[in-house]
Amino acid sequence: PDRSVLVHRGVLLREDLDKALKTRAAIGLASDYLTLGRPDLAETMIKELPRGLRRQDALLALQRTAAIRAGDWKQALSAGGTLARRTRDGGAGVSAIYSRMAVAALDEGDERQAISNFKRALSGDRANVHATEGLARLYLGADKRLRARRLLERAIDEVPDAAPRLLPLLRVAMRS
Repeated sequence: PDRSVLVHRGVLLREDLDKALKTRAAIGLASDYLTLGRPDLAETMIKELPRGLRRQDALLALQRTAAIRAGDWKQALSAGGTLARRTRDGGAGVSAIYSRMAVAALDEGDERQAISNFKRALSGDRANVHATEGLARLYLGADKRLRARRLLERAIDEVPDAAPRLLPLLRVAMRS
């Protein structure tokens, strides 16, 4: 990735290249920055691209990823929402962003915000196993076993493939 960054930077410094090649180099550099763990620089590169270009699906996905990694939730939801409307993913993309926001809230010690974000994630996509598991763990931690049990049972009914992941939590929720 380091060499790729150098190549893309070199291309961007050339004055004799056409606009299309410079744009490709800028996109490549933004992608390289994401790979290197520099989402802030990737976001900056994407923002410098022409507005019409930033609205393409591939760049929206890159923009969403950069914003998530940078913790810029407003930008992530904006790009994710636009992408979700275009791809008709049933809200799964935006739901995944809310799940990540919930995890970030937990990392900061804000359980109330985490519960709110997990609920928003599930309202967008009831099949979001990550959000179901996170919310169930919070309910169990607050000794709300009945809520956790109902949530887990509904999730297993909707996504049977998630049973191996959710059944251990369901067993804990069913204990008196």
